[in-house]
Amino acid sequence: MAQIIEKTDIASCISELLHLQDTVILPGLGALEGSYKAAVVDPVQGVVHPPSKKLRFNANLKLNDGTLVDLIAKNNHWPLSRAQEELDTYVVRMRQSLEKREIVEIAGVGRLYLDFEGQYKFMPGPQNFHTPSFGLPEVQFNPIKRQPAQAQVQEAPPIVARPSSVPFWKKINWQSPVLWVLSLAVLVLFVSIYYLVGVLNSPVISGGAVRPVPGSSIDTATDFDDEEPELDEDNAFVTGSLGELVDTEGATRIPGIKEAIVIIGSFKDDVNAEKQIQTLFSDGYEAYTDKLGGATRVGIRLGVESAEELQEKLKVIQSRYNKKAWVFTPE
Repeated sequence: MAQIIEKTDIASCISELLHLQDTVILPGLGALEGSYKAAVVDPVQGVVHPPSKKLRFNANLKLNDGTLVDLIAKNNHWPLSRAQEELDTYVVRMRQSLEKREIVEIAGVGRLYLDFEGQYKFMPGPQNFHTPSFGLPEVQFNPIKRQPAQAQVQEAPPIVARPSSVPFWKKINWQSPVLWVLSLAVLVLFVSIYYLVGVLNSPVISGGAVRPVPGSSIDTATDFDDEEPELDEDNAFVTGSLGELVDTEGATRIPGIKEAIVIIGSFKDDVNAEKQIQTLFSDGYEAYTDKLGGATRVGIRLGVESAEELQEKLKVIQSRYNKKAWVFTPE
C-alpha cells in the first residue's frame, strides 16, 4: 500500500521548482532529476504525446543546495530556520516509510519506493513539468488510407499473321540412331523408377520382430504392437501405447528448493492486473496469474527451502503490496 505524505506546502514547492529547473534536491535523501523527452507517436492507440520532462530519482545527490528551503520560506513567509526544520521533518518521514517497504507518494509529482534489491524506484505522475509544452493535450489521429494506384491498361499490339510453318514432328528424322538410343534410355529410366517404388512400398523386416501373415506358420508370440507416441494438442505431453502421460516440458527442480505461490490480489479489470504484473517484474519477482470467477488473480512465485523462509518472505510481500496476501496451494 502506498504511504501518502500529507499535501503540505513542501510538496507543492517541489512541484513548482520542477517547472523552473531540472534538479530538486531533498537534503539527506536524494534528488529528482528531469531530462527532456521528445514527442512520442503511438500508432496503436492513435495518439501523439507532447514533449515532456522525464523524471528519475538520484540517490547519490543529497547535498543541500538551499534552493528548496528558500522557496518554502518564500511561499509560506517563514524564516529560513523554520523552513529548514519543516523540510527535515518531511524527509525523515519519507525515509521511515521507505524503510518499511512502503510506497511514498509526493503529491502532484509521483511515487517513490524501494525495490526487492533495496534500490530506489520512482514512478512519475501524469503531470508534465516541461514548461514550453505545459498544458498541451494529447492529440488523437487516424491514419490516412490511400487507395492503391491503378495500373494503366496498355493496349495490346496488333497481331501480325505469320505464315504457316511445317509441324515439328515432320521435321524429326525417325531413322536417326540417336533418336532410338534416347528412346531406349527413357524406357530404362521408367522401368527403374517402377522397380524402386515397388521396393519402397514392400514391408520391412527388422530386429527379429515380424508381423505374421495370415495363414503363415510364424509364431504369434513374436508379434509386437508398439505404437508410435503422439503429441497432444498443446505439445506439453506425449501419450504412449499404454496411455501413460509423460511431462516433456516440466521444469528441472533444484534439490531442496520448493515452490510456493503468494496471492496478492484479484482484479476484475485486466488493465489493472497487467499493471500489477509489470510492477512485480520491475521489482524482481516472478509473477503468477490465474482466472477465478471472471477475475484475474495475481501473485508471486517463490522458491523456498523451509516453512520459516516462506513466512519471512510472506511478511515482506504483505508489508509491501497487500497486508492480506496469502499462500496459495494449487490442487
